[in-house]
Amino acid sequence: MTRIEPNQHFRAASNGPATELEALRAEILCLRRKTDTLTLENDALRDIAFEAFVDGAKARVELKQANKEKITDQLTGALNRRGLENELAACAEGDVLLMIDLDKFKHINDTYGHAAGDEALRTIANYLHAKTRDTDTIARLGGDEFVVVLRGVENASPNIKAIELRLGLNKGIPFEYEGQKLSVFGSIGKMEIDPSFSSEEILKQADQQMYRVKQAKKAAMPKPAVAFTP
Repeated sequence: MTRIEPNQHFRAASNGPATELEALRAEILCLRRKTDTLTLENDALRDIAFEAFVDGAKARVELKQANKEKITDQLTGALNRRGLENELAACAEGDVLLMIDLDKFKHINDTYGHAAGDEALRTIANYLHAKTRDTDTIARLGGDEFVVVLRGVENASPNIKAIELRLGLNKGIPFEYEGQKLSVFGSIGKMEIDPSFSSEEILKQADQQMYRVKQAKKAAMPKPAVAFTP
């Protein structure tokens, strides 16, 4: 029976994230060293035991990856609504939720096409990831709505970060599409999380706050001049 080397198994199990596979490889190599010290009547028995372990380890990695895909928005890599609800269930007092709705997103889709709109969504997701900590949460609810959950490690930290994100989205986040330089803007509603509220109530209140911000922006826009005809 041909002996199956550890590296062969590792390459066969290369469907999961690199860090998980590195840990799996280390575990496999450790087991291999242990089995090499065993005295078996037939090397084939050792290979069968080793192969069974590798198959089980590969299945665990694939299952974990499949579960991750269930809570991930495939376009942006952010969490989807299901993933966000899991995160909200673990929130504590002092955490802050930001509801973000893109401004004039329809104009990008109508003028440059849906592929440009997709690029705008990816740009916003990347911007939010770059401006937040690993402990914070980024999610896309669908369409052009995003949510950021800022963990309240320090009392002032979430509020300062909320102001920074608001300034950035008001100024516009630049991106390129087919050689054209575009920008995507957004409005933010902020709500301090009360753990006694359900995730639906938290999202509803943040959405209402965001809507008020968006309406205030529209009201502040200069009105077009009306020609006077005597």
